[in-house]
Amino acid sequence: MEIYSSSNRKAEAREARVKECSKVLQMVNYQLWSNIKALNELRGKGKKVGWLRYKTSLNSFKTMNFNQSGFKIERKRLILSKVGEIPIKPHRPIDGRIG
Repeated sequence: MEIYSSSNRKAEAREARVKECSKVLQMVNYQLWSNIKALNELRGKGKKVGWLRYKTSLNSFKTMNFNQSGFKIERKRLILSKVGEIPIKPHRPIDGRIG
């Protein structure tokens, strides 16, 4: 018998949201492989470089690329299509039209 805590339910909800936003995941995958390729090219040129480091927590990504339309900003929320609402901290006023 498994015992589900609220943190387990939150993690499952996050996983479900991640499955919906494949475009964002494709961008993360692209960034990762681009970084690995760049490190290998530097190594090939004789530069001393380290390795990529990974965080394993569910909140390890503080930024993401959403390179498609279907978003808007309302007050202190960023609304992304197929992802949902994300709270944001605007540091300066937004000029112009978004969306």
